[in-house]
This record gives sequence, structure tokens and C-alpha cells, in this order.
Amino acid sequence: MRLQIEFVHQRRIPWAGIGALLMSLCWTGSLAKEYWDAKQQHEGLIQRSGELERKLIEKKRTILTEQKSASPITELRQKEIDNINKSLNYSWNQVFSPIEEIEEPGVALLSFNHNQNSAHTQLLMEAIDTQALVRYVNKLNEIDGGNHWYIANYQMQTQSMPNTIKGTILNK
Repeated sequence: MRLQIEFVHQRRIPWAGIGALLMSLCWTGSLAKEYWDAKQQHEGLIQRSGELERKLIEKKRTILTEQKSASPITELRQKEIDNINKSLNYSWNQVFSPIEEIEEPGVALLSFNHNQNSAHTQLLMEAIDTQALVRYVNKLNEIDGGNHWYIANYQMQTQSMPNTIKGTILNK
């Protein structure tokens, strides 16, 4: 008979597996550290954005209060600018053309006032007699059909030679 002796093989230590395990543990640790750092950074950014949002709201409030306190001045300036633009874009030809078209001898235009808001015009005229003033008004009414011109008042000027009539002509 033969004697069969079997030897138990000693297991080899799996150095490759242990090395791979250690490397994966190190890699997992570094990922965990990066995650923790990213989370801290994210929380810091959220906190900073909250602070910036609060500061922005405060600045908006201060700007609004400054605008409210300065608003009467700003509104007044805006009204002045609007009035200037309105007068620059106003159709002065419609106002002056009827007056310029009339040639009445013995009548002179002394002053001209026009209110853009109400479209009323006031003419201060000087004439040699009342009939010349009436003829001038009649011609104004014929040429300018949209307005009704009339003599508001007149006065004899006896100090001047020859005697003249000063009259105020208005439109409706």
C-alpha cells in the first residue's frame, strides 16, 4: 500500500486584492473629502447670496425713499420738460397764418399773446378808427374759420396825433 500524504497548501495572501481594496478606500476617502468641501462651499455661497439679497432690498428701499423725497422736484422738472417739448412741437403756423394774411391799412399789431393750453390768442391792436378795427376782425373771422374773433375792448387815444384807437382782440 502506498501511503498518500496530502499536504495542505498554504494560501497565498492576495496582495493584489488588498492593494486594490486599499486604493478604492483611499479613492472613496478623497471623494468623501471633496464632497464635504463642496457642501461647505455651497452652504457658504447660499449664506452669502442671502446676505447680498438683504443688502439689495435695503438699497432699493433707500433709493425709493430718496426718489420719494426728491419726487416733487423731479415731477416739476418733468413738467417743465414736457411744456418745452409741447411748445417746440406746437403748430405755430396755424396761429400766425391768419394774422399774417390780413393786410388792413390803418391797423397795427402792438402785441401778441397766445396760451397753448387753451388755444386762446390775444392781440393788442392800434387803428386809425373803429371801422378799421372792425374790418380787421371781420377779415380774421373770414380767414380763420375755426376761431371766432371779437373785440374785447377799445380805447380812444387822444394824446397822440392823430387820434388813434387801441383795442384788444380775442378769439374763442
